[in-house]
Amino acid sequence: SGRVRLENGVISGSATFADGNGGRITIRASTVEIVSSTINSGTLEGSTGQGGDLIVEAERLTVSDGGALVSVNRSEGAAGNITIKATESVELLRNLSGAAAPTAIATNAITGNGAAGEITIDTGRLIVSDGAGMTSSSGIGVLSRDDSFLEGGPGNNLTIRATESVEVGGISDVEVVGRQYPSYLTAQTTTPNPGGNIYISAPVVTVRDGGLISAASLRGGQAGNITIDAGTVAVTGTASNGQLSSKIEASVGLIDILFNPNATGNAGSVNINTNSLIVRDGAAISVQAVGTGSAGNLNI
Repeated sequence: SGRVRLENGVISGSATFADGNGGRITIRASTVEIVSSTINSGTLEGSTGQGGDLIVEAERLTVSDGGALVSVNRSEGAAGNITIKATESVELLRNLSGAAAPTAIATNAITGNGAAGEITIDTGRLIVSDGAGMTSSSGIGVLSRDDSFLEGGPGNNLTIRATESVEVGGISDVEVVGRQYPSYLTAQTTTPNPGGNIYISAPVVTVRDGGLISAASLRGGQAGNITIDAGTVAVTGTASNGQLSSKIEASVGLIDILFNPNATGNAGSVNINTNSLIVRDGAAISVQAVGTGSAGNLNI
């Protein structure tokens, strides 16, 4: 197809309800736009089958204004993987005021023992802005004030390969779940199960104006590692509201605004392989631990 556009509340999916596996969803088009709509290939509570994979092959993919490509696992079977091949660009943009969750590409394991799916992005440019994000997680679906998901299978990996650039920048102009969201790439766990790793390869990686790249554990699960291979890595500035700094962070006991002094998991490491590293104007690259767990290493 030349163009596929889902808009204004369209919900599509191939979730599994019982012991059968969910079907694969494949979208092939030059341009794919998911606007204020959701595609879900996960599993439903009480089922034992695995979620179906979600595959997008395009020149350009845009997910915006509360849109979502997700595989949410609520059962014993694993969630599906999300694989995106977009030769020109992948863009995640803007949130809707009062929405239940931000604009996202996400795989989440929030009940049962099934694992979250893996997210793999191959593109020219990845742009994540205005409070949108991408996450693979155990227990918590996206950055949120609500840390009530104490169960869930293991998280999984987030792998991004871009031939030109990766940019994570800014915060949402509107409030979602009572707050302004940072733009984010995360692999997190709020359960006893481990979170996944984040791997990014691109000539230029930019985190700006309150953007966040985070591998974190809030409780007992082992947090994953962050590895970035890039010619230039720039982490700069703070958000327009003055409350959030741009960060690349591996942590335990901390997930965004959530804090747990009794955390027992261990943090992962941050590994940055680059010719040029810029950190300025209140931004930070860090590894830290709150509770009894250990912090990882910072390797540059």
